[in-house]
Amino acid sequence: MRTAWTGSTEATGGPRAGPSAYLGMAAIAADQFGLGIVTPLLPFIVTPLWVGIVLTGQYVAVVAGQLVLGALSDRVGRRRVIALVMAMDALLFALTAFLTAEPALLAVRVAVGFFAPISLSISWVADVSATKPPDIYRRNFAHVGLAFNLGSLLGAACGGLLGPGRWLVANLLSAAPCALTCAWALASSEPISALAQGASAAVRGVRETLAAFPFRVACAQYFMSGAILGSFYSLAPVLLARSHGAPAGAIAAVSLASAAWNILNNLLAIRPILAYLGALRAVALASAVAAVSNAALAVAQRDRIATFALYPLYYVSAALALTVLNMMSSAYAARFGENAVGTVNGIARAIFSSGFGVAPAVSVALWQWLPWSPFVLGAVGWVVAGSLTLYVARSGDPDPVPGKLSARREAALMGCVSPGAAAPAHAPPPADDATRGRAPAVARA
Repeated sequence: MRTAWTGSTEATGGPRAGPSAYLGMAAIAADQFGLGIVTPLLPFIVTPLWVGIVLTGQYVAVVAGQLVLGALSDRVGRRRVIALVMAMDALLFALTAFLTAEPALLAVRVAVGFFAPISLSISWVADVSATKPPDIYRRNFAHVGLAFNLGSLLGAACGGLLGPGRWLVANLLSAAPCALTCAWALASSEPISALAQGASAAVRGVRETLAAFPFRVACAQYFMSGAILGSFYSLAPVLLARSHGAPAGAIAAVSLASAAWNILNNLLAIRPILAYLGALRAVALASAVAAVSNAALAVAQRDRIATFALYPLYYVSAALALTVLNMMSSAYAARFGENAVGTVNGIARAIFSSGFGVAPAVSVALWQWLPWSPFVLGAVGWVVAGSLTLYVARSGDPDPVPGKLSARREAALMGCVSPGAAAPAHAPPPADDATRGRAPAVARA
């Protein structure tokens, strides 16, 4: 039986600190810092061919790692796996400092990709946030996106400032946050015990979740978000440099502006958007903005100013969809297969990583053939994915993270109010487990 954390000791140890959602955020930020600090230095350490090989191998390993680590956390508890992953990251980042030979560097960075803690951390945040008020729930997941962007941004900035001459220092520095996060995980306690979950229950939970049409639509959105973000990192430098002759500094400025805009988006915009629209309509809105920005880039990419203006919008719309999808996958897992939240989140993130890994090569190849084609293809993909999400929202299926609009529509479908009327005062708040699509958080069978 799964029970929420009550402040008592764990069965396997003495008193521990209460679980904090910020542990999951710290794990993501520390991992992204270590990945980001190496990216600007690699071209000075290995040949251009090996830069692509190392980064591709790293992200391919992420796909396998998300599946394994998510499933493992369902069996032994998230805290233990977070501690293991952070310890391995600290070791591997430190080991990178002493390597410059391409094959050895590839082997270590593949291991780094395998131990990426993203789906694991999302599951931790979902567990901690399950019994929180709705605004705290939305805030915690917005901060997951914030941690991802801050870690990447600070890592890239530190790597650029230190330069390739301080390869040893840069990589040893990247190991420190991982070691600190590992110590935090060891001192913390589980928000929900996973020790009592049998393997058969987890397998059943995965099957039930994968069979659910709303979750499959969310997976399509995950793939699109990964593909668009992967295309951004590969296609933006090529387009800006080759078509517009932009210097490296200008290209970096576009990336920094996109990251900064997304940080503000996570801090200020996501919570009110979710509070009003709910998750499904928020993803549909992000899909519409992403489709428009893709279509605009297909037409206006020859104009330098338009390209510089549209790329941040192109990036942030996909990032907004991704932040909301992180909430949705956790909520759907809890609703359809509560014994397999970590496994389901691992599957969702593996799908995202597949899109992220495939898109760079495909988008650049298409752009070289027909410059408008990757953007048109992206726009069509977003229209299809957004339409499916809107269909789920209008079908009467409960919104996994309801807002005022979705709660009002669900009440109307149940015959409580007309679609244009305000939600009744006695309507249950969107925070409770029933409206979020969860079983009760305490004493779950």
